[in-house]
Amino acid sequence: MNNNSRREVLNVRGKVCLKIVDGPPNNYTGQEQVTISSITEQEGILFVDATNQEIIPYTGAEARQRYGYVQDITQFAFAVGRREPWEYRGNKSDPRTTLEQNQKMRDCINSQKQYVYRMKGNTIRGRF
Repeated sequence: MNNNSRREVLNVRGKVCLKIVDGPPNNYTGQEQVTISSITEQEGILFVDATNQEIIPYTGAEARQRYGYVQDITQFAFAVGRREPWEYRGNKSDPRTTLEQNQKMRDCINSQKQYVYRMKGNTIRGRF
């Protein structure tokens, strides 16, 4: 259902930024909605500054136990708010990312304050 959505994390010397890409449902044409946000820690809890939603980290084993469908090779997963978890799939940027998105992620990392940037992403072609 959500193969056109993804999350990307950039961590540089302990400063963390999150790219939230929400694409159209499978088989539908639509444009990605991209949010790039800094992450803030408050009393030991991580929050996405753009949405003020809590980030809930899991080891792969915890995620498998809680959700069942998490892949055996997953070592780390996280959920934002009360949604299903996102599995860590490696440290390479998604091939659909753009140079502008990469620059905004660097801007987020270099920011001394909370950072939130919203933009339109790629148009995804579907069958409908």
